[in-house]
Amino acid sequence: MTYTEIKREIAKRLGDQDHTVFRGIIGNSFLQAMCEELSAGECDPAEYPELYLETAVQVKSFLGRKSINYPDEMMKLIDVRAKSEVFTKQITKEEYERMEVEEAFRPTLNEIFWYSDNKFIWLIAPFDIEIPFPEIDVVYLKNPNPEDWNFNVNLIKDLKYGRNFLYKCINKAVLNIAALPMLKPVAQGK
Repeated sequence: MTYTEIKREIAKRLGDQDHTVFRGIIGNSFLQAMCEELSAGECDPAEYPELYLETAVQVKSFLGRKSINYPDEMMKLIDVRAKSEVFTKQITKEEYERMEVEEAFRPTLNEIFWYSDNKFIWLIAPFDIEIPFPEIDVVYLKNPNPEDWNFNVNLIKDLKYGRNFLYKCINKAVLNIAALPMLKPVAQGK
C-alpha cells in the first residue's frame, strides 16, 4: 500500500471518488492521524519499525547533571537506556530538585537518573563519584515524513508497517476530516 493508495482510500471513504474535494487536506489529515496513533502508544512498535528508533549517544564522564540534545527527528521520547551494568531510571524535574537538598534521593555507584524538559534530556550521575560513563541509547518515535514515501514505496512490504496500524490511521483520518466544521450543515434561523 503506497502513500498515494492510502490517500485514495481516504478520499473514497469520504465519498470523493475522483479525489478533488478533499485533495488538499487528506495528506495532512493522514499524518495527523498517524502522529495521534503513535502518541497514544496503543499500537505495538513492531507495526511501525521505521518510526521506532534507538540511537546511541556518547557521553563523557561527569559529576551531577549533564544535558544531551534530543535527536533531530524525534516526535516523542520513549526511554533512555545504558549498556553494561549501569541502571537507568526516569525521574521528574521535581525529584531532581529534591535530590539537590536530600542526599538520600541521589543516584549511587552504578545508577544514572534521567528526565526530559522542552529542550534537553538531562542525565544525573552520582554527585561525588565519577563513574566511567557507558554508551547511552535514546529510544524515541521518529516524526513521520511523507517525503520518504515516494510513489513506488510500499509502506507494508518495503517499510514493514503493519496493515492494522495503517488502517487505524486511515480510519482516524476519515473521522478527523468528517468532523471538520466546514463539512457540518449550518443551522438556519427561522
